[in-house]
Amino acid sequence: VKNNMTLILSWSDEEAARYIETLKAFDGTDTSAIEKRDHTTQMEQVAHALASVRSVNKTDAGQLLNQFGCWKNIVGASVDE
Repeated sequence: VKNNMTLILSWSDEEAARYIETLKAFDGTDTSAIEKRDHTTQMEQVAHALASVRSVNKTDAGQLLNQFGCWKNIVGASVDE
């Protein structure tokens, strides 16, 4: 990187504009906003595992954990629960 340039490829002018807006919005900020965050607590790990199932989103995973309390109770629950 000799000239400190960035090449942006897009399908349309609008898409290129969105990329540039995003670059400007994050210009000068640290990378913590876009870095992958580690799941440190057991509840975060269970919620992440549940949300990795296609039909379960983060909200559903949180509701399941609130209702059943832990992974063992979720797995042991009947279909009616």
